Amino acid sequence: MNFQQHEAETLCEAYERFKLLKRKCPNHNIDAMEHMQIFTGGMKIPPQLVGQSN
Repeated sequence: MNFQQHEAETLCEAYERFKLLKRKCPNHNIDAMEHMQIFTGGMKIPPQLVGQSN
């Protein structure tokens, strides 16, 4: 599975699109941890900044 955040896409929009892709391809036998690695690896912002507030 390959995933890349679109240029003007927010984190929420990217995650909604990622969930849609997972629903379209349910038989990949990928566990939750691997899904998270695929998602965060395709983000334009560093994963360690996701979820942090200022």
